[in-house]
Amino acid sequence: MAPAAQHVAANLGLCLWLFWNHALIDPARAWPAGQVQRQAVRWQGLSEWICDRFGVGGGSAWNIIFLLRIARGNCKQDGGGALAAFRAQRPLRLDDAVDALRPFHAPFARAKGFISWSSLAGFALEEHDGGHVRYGALQLANLLLEASWFETFEHGATPAAFAAVERLAGLLGKLRPAERRFFQAALAALPRELRLAAAEAGRHAGGRADEAAGKASRKQAPGQAPKRSPKPSPELSPEQSPKHARAGTNSRRPR
Repeated sequence: MAPAAQHVAANLGLCLWLFWNHALIDPARAWPAGQVQRQAVRWQGLSEWICDRFGVGGGSAWNIIFLLRIARGNCKQDGGGALAAFRAQRPLRLDDAVDALRPFHAPFARAKGFISWSSLAGFALEEHDGGHVRYGALQLANLLLEASWFETFEHGATPAAFAAVERLAGLLGKLRPAERRFFQAALAALPRELRLAAAEAGRHAGGRADEAAGKASRKQAPGQAPKRSPKPSPELSPEQSPKHARAGTNSRRPR
């Protein structure tokens, strides 16, 4: 029962935000952005609390990804501008989100190190990089996107922000075409400095992939049929089931 309940809560929260964001709610019943965000993150908090309380949903960061994406969902998404203008945006404040999460706010308490949105993303990445959990390429790409967005918003074009976008750009080759388009559009909405860094990292990653493919081709025995690549893991695709609302969305907890 608990796994199903946490999935329902997480997807209710995300769908509530997506329906509002895409104008799929009756205008007469539409709330202001901040009110919808707080209601959506409340559902996310319930999902994470269920995971924490009953020990389900381990090894996944989807709830954190959901929460971060909703928190910045009212900000500009249609193209990157100047760094100062980017940082002048007003995503949902962390303190407001924690208040909205009550009484299910314990998993996101400051005592656990969640002192900012960027620290929330950074915690999940540290869990992966430290080998405590292993995220798939799509989940990792989503975390890197949120980490780069909030690091830039909170602290500017820092080395950590550049490292996140460069790592994300180098990961795109492991994603499906629809997923790559999603992240390419998201990178294009970052400030110019970060877009350029991501583009350069993407070119380097593409060059390395071409070189590896060339070496593999030269090793191919004469007359031997090329090996077929295995089918990609069905971890998530934006065209899949309703609970996978768009590239980079599902539900679980960080640990």
